[in-house]
Amino acid sequence: MTTPLLLGAIIGGAFGGGFFLFCLWLNAKDAQRRYPELRIPVPANAQNDPLFHIWCDASHYQQQPDGSYQSTRRGILADSGEIHFEHNEMLVYEVIDIGFARRRFALNAPVVLARAIRQRKVRQLNKLLKHWQIAPLDDTF
Repeated sequence: MTTPLLLGAIIGGAFGGGFFLFCLWLNAKDAQRRYPELRIPVPANAQNDPLFHIWCDASHYQQQPDGSYQSTRRGILADSGEIHFEHNEMLVYEVIDIGFARRRFALNAPVVLARAIRQRKVRQLNKLLKHWQIAPLDDTF
């Protein structure tokens, strides 16, 4: 009697987990398509500002060999971030790692994925933007 019940629970759990991952992947794909990046005009050589490096340490970003900065949070179903500099612009991404796919989209995208975490990240980013005398980003997406 318990074997069919246990088998049903395992199959239901696997189906539910698979459906959850599919929905997460689909939402991340849509966010990437609709909100590919967040571009912020910054002062020249902003990436060399000592306060930027202090902010990176406090926000858990590390410089990569390609010059980008990536959040040190890693793992399956982890949300992390990436920062790139192009000319006098800072590009800020949220990265969702689903295990079989990684999706990048704008940190301030008005989507449900990791909303509370991204709002906290935007509030932290606004502290850096205030130092550079740049208007803060809206964190009520």
